[in-house]
Amino acid sequence: MKAICNQPKLAKALSQTSRLIPSRSELPILSNILVSTSSSSLNIYATNLQLSISTQIPAEVTEEGEITIPALPVQSYISSLLPQKVRIELKSNRLRVQSEKTEASFVTMDPVDYPSFPEKEKEPIIVFKTEELAKLIRKTRFAAATDESRPVLTGVLITITDNRTTFVATDGFRLSIAEGEVVRATTDKQRLIIPAAAFNEVEKLLGSVGENEVSLYLSTDKNQVIFDFVSVCLASRLLEAEYPDYEKILPSDFNISVTMAKKDLEQAVRTVSIFAQKGSQTIYFSFKDGKGIVEAQSSEVGEGKEEIVANIDGGELSIAFNSSFIREALEAFGQDQIVFTANDALSPTKWASPADKGFFHIIMPIRMEEGENA
Repeated sequence: MKAICNQPKLAKALSQTSRLIPSRSELPILSNILVSTSSSSLNIYATNLQLSISTQIPAEVTEEGEITIPALPVQSYISSLLPQKVRIELKSNRLRVQSEKTEASFVTMDPVDYPSFPEKEKEPIIVFKTEELAKLIRKTRFAAATDESRPVLTGVLITITDNRTTFVATDGFRLSIAEGEVVRATTDKQRLIIPAAAFNEVEKLLGSVGENEVSLYLSTDKNQVIFDFVSVCLASRLLEAEYPDYEKILPSDFNISVTMAKKDLEQAVRTVSIFAQKGSQTIYFSFKDGKGIVEAQSSEVGEGKEEIVANIDGGELSIAFNSSFIREALEAFGQDQIVFTANDALSPTKWASPADKGFFHIIMPIRMEEGENA
C-alpha cells in the first residue's frame, strides 16, 4: 500500500470514523480502523458491530492494499500534523506515515477478521433533502428511551406513505411525531425502526459532509439501513420488534387550551427549573385569569416562581411535569407560539405550534400529591 493524500481531509475522515471505536470490546480488532486504497482514493472504515462508517478521500495511489491500524493513536497523530501532503506506506507489517518534517510508524493487524461493511441494495428506499432529515431528527430523536429495558423504544420509527414520511419516538412518558417530505421513495409503504444512537451520528454527518441529499438503502440481507452521503456511508442495524401502537393512545379531544409565547415559556421553565427537586425534576403549572404561573421548590435550594401571559380557553388547570421533558420539547419548536392542550392533571397533554405544521409532542404529567398546587 502506497498513497499520498491531503492532511486536512485525512484528519476529518479519521475523526468521523474514530467516533465509532468502542471503549471496550471482546474483539481487539475493533479498536482498529480498516484502511484500504483503490485507484484514486483512500478508504477508511470502522465499526462497533451496531454502527459502521465508511468514508473515502482523494489520494494519489501507487500501490493498492488494505490493513487495520489502531484508530485513536493514528487519529491523534494525523490531527497534530500541519496542513500538508501526507505519505502512507505499508512496509514490513508497519504503516509508515510521513510528512515534510515528521515520520511515524504504527503497528498493524491483518484485516482478514475485520467485519465487512454491509452490502446495500441497488435502489434507495428513500431520498431526503439533508435539511429535511435534520429537522425530522431534531424533532423526534430526543424523545426515544435511553435505557434498554424496552429496546424497541430506543429507536425511532420511520414510516413512508405516498412520498411522505413520519418519524415517531417515545420513551413511554412522552412522544414526538413529525411529518416531512422526501425527494423520492421507491416503495409505497415502509416501516423501519432505527436506533436513536444512529441518528446521533447521522446528525453529525449532516452538518459536515456538505451534500444536499442523503439516500437511505436497505442492506441486501434487510437487517441494516445505510445512510449514503456519497463520500461517507453510515450503516446501522435495524431494531427488529413490533413498535407500540401509539395511535391508539393519542388523545383526540381536549377541553382546555392554552396559548403562550414560546420565548416567555422557555424563559420561565429555564429559570424555575433551577429550583426543581433533584430526582423528580418536577415543576408546577397553573393557568387561570389570563396568566400562567410556573414554579418549583426544593428543600435544598429554595423556591422560584414566574408569571407569563397565557390565552386560556376552557377553564383553570393545575398540573406538574418533569422539567427536562418540557425544556427538550420546547427546543424542538420554532420561535413562535406554543399551544398546550389538556383534559386534566393526569391525562396525556399535547404541545404544538402553528409554525410547526406536522409536528406535535405528547407529555404525560406527573401526579401531584394531595395539597400540592402550583
